[in-house]
Amino acid sequence: MGKTAKTVGGIAAAVVAICCAAGVLSSIGEIFDQTPYIWPAIGASVVVALGAALAYQKVQAGRAKRELEAWTDWEDVGTDGPWPWAMVLARTSVATPTAAWSGWADGFPVKAGVITWSGMGLRDLTGKFDGTGVFACVRLPRPLPLAAVHLRPDATGKTFDERFQVKGTIGDVQRIVHVDNTVPPWTITGEELFVIVPVAEPVRPRHIQDIARRAAWAAQLAIEEVTTPGGSSAREPGAGNTG
Repeated sequence: MGKTAKTVGGIAAAVVAICCAAGVLSSIGEIFDQTPYIWPAIGASVVVALGAALAYQKVQAGRAKRELEAWTDWEDVGTDGPWPWAMVLARTSVATPTAAWSGWADGFPVKAGVITWSGMGLRDLTGKFDGTGVFACVRLPRPLPLAAVHLRPDATGKTFDERFQVKGTIGDVQRIVHVDNTVPPWTITGEELFVIVPVAEPVRPRHIQDIARRAAWAAQLAIEEVTTPGGSSAREPGAGNTG
């Protein structure tokens, strides 16, 4: 009897809710019928709002472009490359730098700039199939084993293992700074560590310097923590050569 009463009560509540909703919609319909110009007014408001949003985006893009053109803190190095992601990017994916500069971040030489990409190849780094953002390539003081911390394709949850996948071996500090988003996903290709980070607004010099600093921190941690799967750290250049 208890379950039956609950079921009947639920049905009754649903009927009341539907009736109330119908009454509200009917009242709104009467208002629109009595105000024949309300639909054109709403349409005009939407058009104006969209126009204002597009104009704002255009203004912001123009300001960002002028800031990059006037930026002299780092040296413009062009986009010819070579770029480290070419070693690991699938042929079906495209990553194209549109501007690049060289400078220093936390004691590391860095090349960084603006990049666009498309295809599956950078999804593990960026979380997106295509987009625009900032790249940073950090020159390491010595070669390290090939290693990476990438996003899982089906990343869910909050823990490191739920969100990231690792190639090689990393330490506990790397896990912590990835979980709190202090450093972005990265890839080591020998003497370079690179990151590619989506940016949802027009890229400015501050974005490039910020990503460069975060990449430099990832590089410092990699030098201290990255090891081969067998557990031995990367050798110094020339180590083991006896002539």
